[in-house]
Amino acid sequence: MFELTGNSAYDLLDSRAPFSILEDSFGNIKLVGAQEIPINSKSEFLTLIEKATCIRQAVGVSEDDILYLIDLAGSEAAHDLANHSADRMKETREINISLSILKDCIRGIASTNNTPGAVKKGQKGSYISFRQSTLTKVLKHVFDPSGTRNSKILVLACINPSFLDTSATKNTLRYAHMLCSTEVKYQAAEHNPTIPKSWNNKFVRSYITKESGNPVISPAILAPHESGSQLLAIPLNKFVARCLRTKGVTENQAKAFHAKLWRLHIDPKRGSGAGQQSVIDSIQQVPSSAESVLSVTRISTRDLMSEGDLRSFKDRIRPDMAVHCNATANSPGTSSEEKLVMILCPQNVVGKNMKDALGNEVNPSYCLKKTKLTGVTYQRYLCAMVLSGGLADSYEVSIWRQIVVDLSSMETEVSLEYDSATRYYHIC
Repeated sequence: MFELTGNSAYDLLDSRAPFSILEDSFGNIKLVGAQEIPINSKSEFLTLIEKATCIRQAVGVSEDDILYLIDLAGSEAAHDLANHSADRMKETREINISLSILKDCIRGIASTNNTPGAVKKGQKGSYISFRQSTLTKVLKHVFDPSGTRNSKILVLACINPSFLDTSATKNTLRYAHMLCSTEVKYQAAEHNPTIPKSWNNKFVRSYITKESGNPVISPAILAPHESGSQLLAIPLNKFVARCLRTKGVTENQAKAFHAKLWRLHIDPKRGSGAGQQSVIDSIQQVPSSAESVLSVTRISTRDLMSEGDLRSFKDRIRPDMAVHCNATANSPGTSSEEKLVMILCPQNVVGKNMKDALGNEVNPSYCLKKTKLTGVTYQRYLCAMVLSGGLADSYEVSIWRQIVVDLSSMETEVSLEYDSATRYYHIC
């Protein structure tokens, strides 16, 4: 039980402590800091009501209880404000504004022709200003045109039969008449392969099989029954624990897949989902020639020409390849957990007086005489350090911080994907 006073919210079960009303990434309104007390009997329920009532009366505020049963304060005419204090007049103005916004929201949701989700392609969806008031913000699931939950609004208008209150009675009935509406039925969210919260369990399993990496995370273990929304709601530690039950899956792979799924969930909210998807689709198409490779906008370090190549990554070393190695543990600024570097070039082709991040000369045996090398397998490479980013499971490539790494110290190839929104790389 809580009280709304203007744009402030107070928990009546916690000595009128203030709390926040926030919206999560799924579009749900959360009452952060408000107590939720389970009720097992009628007496417990009545006790809580009495406790909340005492607190409300102690501070002398109007009745604004909410149990998704909303007791609206009545609007007041200008002539009723003659003997009110400044604080009371301010409160009255806020109440009148809140009631006006509530009326606009109810009429707005009714004007969507009972199908808020049915917006034709190319048309702009209806706008309902439910965020302008704390009361209507709490009722977001009712007024949001993109919502998928069925809802009803029942308004009870209290009037006085006395002829002395005829003017107030007419105003009340006039306001109640404006709120007349039928039941609003929302359409179910349509399936969209780029919006995880619209996925059913079948598509979730298919996505896990195709995108979870190597080895493939078992869909039967990670999401035996969950839909896309339910999978996103799983806490990170439980998500990783489920992934680790698949043989061969590492914690880093599980976290990378979790981050990949959440980026797909967040990108449409930033308005970049469609653009990013088209880029990803173009990257997954293997070009037929070297010329076509140059025309592709790349956001990943994945080798576009190595599909079907069964050779070890050490036999196809190339510039911009990211590798996990064991040679950078003592390098400045390098994480002990993620020892990642990006290959730049062989050590032997580096010019004279070039030094690495440790102050060592990169190619002390540099010779000005140019010799043609054929069939040479380089054993040492100049690499850029890949450092931890400012966000969880993110990385940044520090091109100017370079070290020399032996080929024997390179353990596995790692694919890094660039996120233009955060300007960080993520393991994909």
